[in-house]
Amino acid sequence: MMQPVPHLDLAPRLKRPLQLWSPLDYLRLLYWIFFFPQALRWYTDTFVDPEHANRPGVADDDLTAALRHDPVWRGLVIQCALLTALTPLGLAIGLQGLGVSVDWMGTIPIVALGVLYVVMRATASGAWSSMGFGAGIAVPFAIAFIAFFDAIGSAPSSTLGATWLGATLGAALGVGHSVVGGIGNSPARGLTRGASFVVGGGMLLGLAVGTNTGIPFAVAGVLSFWVAFLRLPDYVLLALPSAPAWSRGRGDGLWRASRVPPLPMPALQRRLEAWLAQDWPRGIEVVDQFLAYTRQLIPAIQAVNGALARLPSERLLAAVAEMAHERLDWDPVRFGSASLYNSLWNGAIEGLVLIPGRLRRRWQARFPVEPRMDTPARAACAGFWYLHEGKPAKAAHAFSVVRSLPGGEEMFLIATSLAEALEVKDITTIGRWSERTAGLSELPGPHLRPTTLRILHFLREVAAGADRPEHAAAALAQLLSDLDATCPQPEASVIRAVAERWRDILVTAEDGGTG
Repeated sequence: MMQPVPHLDLAPRLKRPLQLWSPLDYLRLLYWIFFFPQALRWYTDTFVDPEHANRPGVADDDLTAALRHDPVWRGLVIQCALLTALTPLGLAIGLQGLGVSVDWMGTIPIVALGVLYVVMRATASGAWSSMGFGAGIAVPFAIAFIAFFDAIGSAPSSTLGATWLGATLGAALGVGHSVVGGIGNSPARGLTRGASFVVGGGMLLGLAVGTNTGIPFAVAGVLSFWVAFLRLPDYVLLALPSAPAWSRGRGDGLWRASRVPPLPMPALQRRLEAWLAQDWPRGIEVVDQFLAYTRQLIPAIQAVNGALARLPSERLLAAVAEMAHERLDWDPVRFGSASLYNSLWNGAIEGLVLIPGRLRRRWQARFPVEPRMDTPARAACAGFWYLHEGKPAKAAHAFSVVRSLPGGEEMFLIATSLAEALEVKDITTIGRWSERTAGLSELPGPHLRPTTLRILHFLREVAAGADRPEHAAAALAQLLSDLDATCPQPEASVIRAVAERWRDILVTAEDGGTG
């Protein structure tokens, strides 16, 4: 008998904030940094005051105030700074205990700079606070390798020294960059940044050291970066032994063990695809768990695309709408239409910093990243992605491809109506919009997006009463205040833009303007 799709929860089990005076919490944080970086994003989302977390574009003064008033945020900054200091110092002390001579005059300033960097990132990185930590947290590993290099007493004056220096720096930067990619809110962006960094950085580092030692330095640095960034040791130790377990339907412990390798785990795509075919809503929840708490982007996206391609046409739009509902990570919708591999290649080419921009753009043109509409599944995903991006006109074009499917006419009219609503310029065109969208009231049920249609019908009533600007503006103000709780994504952001635009036009007319 077929087993049900599991309720998978890969989030950390921690039920309380980290404690400053708990040694085990420092070990927990160190483990998170290098083997479970997604936990840092989860921690800030769970325990940091929402007023201080994930706030793009906030001022430095506001972040400094957050350090004063939010004990969880302040504690995390202090613990990260202490780990930045204690990790390399502990390594250096251990080496000295083994009889190795440590250059303290070189190690201590580097440690101090690392601590300063973490504190500066904590007070200046308003966009994704945990991303700022991701950049700062990479420092301990780099410092540890630098301290180790100093302790060994090697120098890049020889080929062997240059190779060793390139390998240690590449490994440290690779691990640090994998941490940043794990913390970021988009796995695809993390992989792309890694590809860009290793290609461009390797070229620059090789030139910086010089021609005699530059080649071994660059080659060792690039190779060690890839080994560390891809976490090849983790992958080999986890992936190869897991293949028999996955094939027999087991391997639950490996879901929690494999947090950092981005290379596909054996049989994961096939398992996810089978779960999606068996129970689409619960399967999407499982995919979201892998996207949020591992770096298994490639098999997750391929599983979603494979399952969508096999869905009967009458279920397609409903399935994509279910996938697009209240999403935090829009990569499954985006790469349900756009090419994931083209996106990764495009990012890698962008990292070739020594290549002229015109030539790079020519190469990138061979890997288009725009959503594709050559199949019904891709067109449906493109439509919802364009709505998420606030481009209803392009969404309407995408939904026109699947207009004949169940729900297709509805999504096409919704996108078309929103695109026209954004184009109104005065009270007269607002009133005409109500007439042009009469087809919305003629859609047969059952509806795919009943809440969105109800709000559009409300906007039609507002438009019909636009000759009374005061009442219409008040109705729009009420709609805006309730929108987050009443309207689903991705239409909500577009409807908000429409309501705000209309409100401004109506208020101007009410004040005696020309509208």
